[in-house]
Amino acid sequence: MRFSMITVLALAATVQETVASSCRIVYTEHDCCWGGKNGLDACRRQRGGANVCNAPSMEHNFCHNVERNGTDIRVSETCDADCCSTVTGHGISCPS
Repeated sequence: MRFSMITVLALAATVQETVASSCRIVYTEHDCCWGGKNGLDACRRQRGGANVCNAPSMEHNFCHNVERNGTDIRVSETCDADCCSTVTGHGISCPS
C-alpha cells in the first residue's frame, strides 16, 4: 500500500508540472515561460547559469514547448524576451 501511495503522489506532482508553466528565480511567476531561442539561454541568464536549467524537468518551462492559453500558437512565436507570458504571448518582467 505504501508503494502505491508514493506512486500516486509522484504521478500527481508530475501531472501538475506538465500542466502549468512557470519561471522561478527567488519567487515563482506563474503563467510564465523562459524565452529566447531555446529557453535554456534565458533560464541561464536569469538564474546566473544555474545547472537547474539543464534538468529535463525544466523543458516544459521553455516557451518553444508552451502554447499560449487557449491557442495552438507556441509562445516562442510571439515572444523573444527572457520571460514571456503564456496568457498574452508577450514579454514580461522576470521574477527577481
